[in-house]
Amino acid sequence: MRSRSNSGAMLDVYYHQLTIILDELQHPLTGLLSNRDPKAQYYHHAWMRDNVYCCLSTWGLSLAYRKCTTDRDSEARVNQLERSVVKLMRGLMMCMMMQSDKIETFKKSQHKYDCIHAKFDAATLGAACGDYEWGHLQMDAVAIYVLLLAQMTVSGLVIVQNHDEVAFIQNLVFYLENAYKTPDFGIWERGDKTNRGQVELNASSVGMAKAALEAIHDVDLFGARGSSQSTITCMPDEITQCNITLTSLLPRESNSKECDLALLPLITYPAFAVDDVKVRDQVRSLIVEKLEGNYGCKRFLRDGFKAATEDPNRLYYESYELITFENVECEWPLGLCFLLLDALYREDKDLVDKYRKKLDTLMVPCPELGFHVLPELYYVPFNNIEEERKQPRTQERLPAGKIPHFWGHSIWILTSLICDGLLSPGELDPLNRRLSNQERLDVIVQIAPVAENFDVKLALEEENIVVETAEELAESDMKLRLFHAHVFGSLLTRLGESPKMGLTGRFAHDIIGPEATSRFYVVKDTLLAFVPYFLNKQKFYLALDHQLILKQLGLMVQYFKLNWRGLGRPIVVLLITKEFLDPLTGKLSQLYLETLLKLRTGLLDGLRVNFGSVTEFYATSSIRRLGFLERIIDEERKNPLDSQPMVTHDMMDVPLLLKTGSWGEMPRMAKRMSVFRTIMTSKDILLSPPIDIVEESNRVPKVSTQTSFLTVSSNESLLSEEASSLKLSDIDSASDSDLIKLLHSSNSLNTQLDVLVFMHNKFGLDYEIRVGESCPSVKNLLKELYRRSSEVSAWSILRYSASMLQRNMDNVTSSICQILIRRKALSVGMPPEPREHTIFSPVTLDTFNDILEQSCGYSTPMAALTQEIIKFTALIMATQVELFTGMMRIRIGLIIQVLAMEIARSLNISVDNGMEYLLKLEPYCVYELVCQLFAGREIILSFTSRKKSSSSSYDGVEFTHLVGEGQSDLSLVKYSKKDISQLKTSMHDIEEDEDFFEDWRYDDVPSYSRGTWLRRRRIDGSLTRTPPGFYQGVWKLLAKCHDGICVEDRMLYSIWTKEMTQDEMKFDLKIEEIFSRISEPEYRQILIESMMVLAKLVEKHYKDRVYPVIKLENLCKHANHLFIAEMGERYPNMSRETLLKGTRDISNFFYDSAPSGRYGTLTYLIRSTVMFLEATNSAKKGQDSPPMDCKIS
Repeated sequence: MRSRSNSGAMLDVYYHQLTIILDELQHPLTGLLSNRDPKAQYYHHAWMRDNVYCCLSTWGLSLAYRKCTTDRDSEARVNQLERSVVKLMRGLMMCMMMQSDKIETFKKSQHKYDCIHAKFDAATLGAACGDYEWGHLQMDAVAIYVLLLAQMTVSGLVIVQNHDEVAFIQNLVFYLENAYKTPDFGIWERGDKTNRGQVELNASSVGMAKAALEAIHDVDLFGARGSSQSTITCMPDEITQCNITLTSLLPRESNSKECDLALLPLITYPAFAVDDVKVRDQVRSLIVEKLEGNYGCKRFLRDGFKAATEDPNRLYYESYELITFENVECEWPLGLCFLLLDALYREDKDLVDKYRKKLDTLMVPCPELGFHVLPELYYVPFNNIEEERKQPRTQERLPAGKIPHFWGHSIWILTSLICDGLLSPGELDPLNRRLSNQERLDVIVQIAPVAENFDVKLALEEENIVVETAEELAESDMKLRLFHAHVFGSLLTRLGESPKMGLTGRFAHDIIGPEATSRFYVVKDTLLAFVPYFLNKQKFYLALDHQLILKQLGLMVQYFKLNWRGLGRPIVVLLITKEFLDPLTGKLSQLYLETLLKLRTGLLDGLRVNFGSVTEFYATSSIRRLGFLERIIDEERKNPLDSQPMVTHDMMDVPLLLKTGSWGEMPRMAKRMSVFRTIMTSKDILLSPPIDIVEESNRVPKVSTQTSFLTVSSNESLLSEEASSLKLSDIDSASDSDLIKLLHSSNSLNTQLDVLVFMHNKFGLDYEIRVGESCPSVKNLLKELYRRSSEVSAWSILRYSASMLQRNMDNVTSSICQILIRRKALSVGMPPEPREHTIFSPVTLDTFNDILEQSCGYSTPMAALTQEIIKFTALIMATQVELFTGMMRIRIGLIIQVLAMEIARSLNISVDNGMEYLLKLEPYCVYELVCQLFAGREIILSFTSRKKSSSSSYDGVEFTHLVGEGQSDLSLVKYSKKDISQLKTSMHDIEEDEDFFEDWRYDDVPSYSRGTWLRRRRIDGSLTRTPPGFYQGVWKLLAKCHDGICVEDRMLYSIWTKEMTQDEMKFDLKIEEIFSRISEPEYRQILIESMMVLAKLVEKHYKDRVYPVIKLENLCKHANHLFIAEMGERYPNMSRETLLKGTRDISNFFYDSAPSGRYGTLTYLIRSTVMFLEATNSAKKGQDSPPMDCKIS
């Protein structure tokens, strides 16, 4: 234990250094740190990030002095240091407040030129350069400011001083909430490592934003003298989205950087953003292994900044020259400072001693300051470049860059204070973020049913389920008011508003997530609760499927189990509406009754839940105070809640213009449209004539009591299509008057849709039709048809009418974002391009609608079905992300195609009719099919006739998913060596290589049946699955190729390995892009198998470079040629035409062969590849044997 006098003397040393630095750099008026040398390149430029990190050491020293104040001089120094910190932090805040208009614009656009600047003029607080002159979009810079603002405020400093400043900080929170979906320039300010100004999603930015949001949440910016009105509110769902994105990115930094020094602040102080200890250790190990050197850490692999081989006259790099920086990248002592800080927080004394000694040797004298400092970096002199490349870490390096590097020196001072015992790590972290990796308790979700009205309550009480109505809760002592989730979104538009600065609060179109609606909120003496978003009244038909609603309830429980981090337990208010009752009996439907009884047992889908009333759960739930609403009530003398509607669940009020009737077969006009040509295959297969499917309709049509423009009696007999004077087959040539007469006379939903489809395509939505005494537009008639179809659950007609009405799911863009943040691209439409459009970054609703129209068209039901599949994919990803391993792209069009084909196979019908059945399925069944497809299980369907069901369904058809014992597992296969026939080659005895087939292991190959392997390859190709290690294998293969590999006239260039490293995501995306252009999924998988065989053979048995361009398709076709030759000999009676039939000149029998075995695909692919390599080797050695031509003669 050091004495006070000794501690004081040591503190004085650090105080002396900091005082000199502040005198040298800090502007006397603004408090910002910048280079004040007029000759410097960036004179008076104050970088936000550098300022905050430099401020960190000043704050740390003030905390250390607090403990050693023995006299007035010590107290004065504490005061001086704290004031310096406050002045700097307020100076940065003033800079950003002067750009509040950019924050307002960025909340809507997230564009890289609408952001807050990364650096400012230290003298004027204005912009140091223009919007287009620098890579200003750096989310981590704003995040580190907000993070340390929260830490310093909690420690006792008062930086924010009025409500307008509170509103501005709240808007900074909204700014950071978009970090998980906003590509930026990153911590090194250059974006993609080629320095061409390409933004990318960076883990360091997302992680720092996550840490900032967690830290500032519920912090009172006025300190001990504040109130709820000066407290910052963060949406917990946005924090979760940041965490999901961060988890999917790590251990990579971005697509172009497989490992980066910028990740160190995330796993240690100040962020502590990575919750999983294993991931922390993985990131640390990669940095130590790949980036740490004798003089510091490289920023990232192949970093050319300040290297001796860098051309200082241009900012960007050519792709081929990145390889010249390998092993000679500059090393930054800053990295060792963070590693030392990490070792201090982990209390690893050996590493502390190691890094401290290392840093002591890296200090260099600074005559201007009078003491030793840390330089910015160390570089390899030009004369030593070649030796360093041959033997890394052997050559002496020289200091360069900024001397001193104040960011690095500040962290060094901080670590020195801790090492010398003057400061404890916990004092720098008053919010205890270092404890975020502690294991969380099991989350128990509370589910509280609430009846919409008294009639619903009576129906529940008949089943011995006691509930309260929304009206009773409002009148009780709790004074609880229940609203839908969109009301909460409307209220949040007032959060952070400041008319003085032109700030309007939270963006109105942002979706309110499940975590935000699973809390109680207090506004003065009123308690608020919100119904989950999936129970909201929606315009899209998914809300009509009660099974899907209950499934989303189960998925929400799973989501909370994985992601809940709030105090208290989540509460889900389950609003029971009149739609939950059986329309015939008035009792609770059997589906909901079974679910409520299951909830009573305390389990839902195997997860623990508590089932009870809202009143019971008040004490154990998470409760928040909405101080901003209280402030609005006080200032405006008006409660914003009074203008918001309480929970209601009324159907859309649309005038009755059409007769009601039956439906059964999919409309014939719909069959003639392009949907089936779009969904079949990319070859535009001609359709066979539609097959009439006669089904018994036992559903009683619901007759509306609304005033009708047409005379419709409740007992009117249904008109058959044949009874009409105009046949459906004549619609194309019918006159307008005949069509209107048919529309007026028919009470068949199918006929009405046929006529409206024709009129929609011919005249458009705004065309007016005279029906009786009125002249409604096609659009209004489609709305009524939509409503009528919803009453009888005519799903195919609902999908068709929703597409023509161009209706969107309320959260479709949010669902797209959920897929993208997990590092999966999303393709809409059927291949090839441009019909298939790929989405790589979040899009607005208008942009998505344009994509949907170009890819699917609104005259087919594909627009609606595509949105369904997108939503279901996002729901599955939220709780079962492991199902998407090996996929880099979700291709919605191919998924729909595979579903239709699987239904057709299971029911032994044509693919056309399989598509028809898919469109008639209720959304919940489609969800189950998608889930089984991603899970890799075989889909088996059966249908039975039934007379009545309490759940919404289709006429007389019920599909059952039989996924259980005895069913084939269609997950991506890995092949075992024991299943591969021994194959002798003149090149090597491959079968004796024990680890050759290590990545091709498959232990439970199902019994062979015709079509199994063809279907498996088709499914894996549609889902874009690849084997483990596929992309790394391709990289190694290209590194050995002189020119590259050709895949269907598209080149994979060997030069890519000079630009990108083996584990870069950017390389994986390039390869996936090439293979995604192949329309036929089964052919894609055969090519991938061939690529893996080629990569393994070249890696293990071919030491020389491969000179000729390798045409991958020729290897496959030659393997197929060998297969056909042997099959012809084995089955002489089989016609050659039958053997040759297949996609892309590959036999269907070859597609349908198991990979392993005497006649397996690997056998022939290995033969073909070995023959090619042998021919290449012979040609290289000048032997007489000519190079082998793999083309089929």
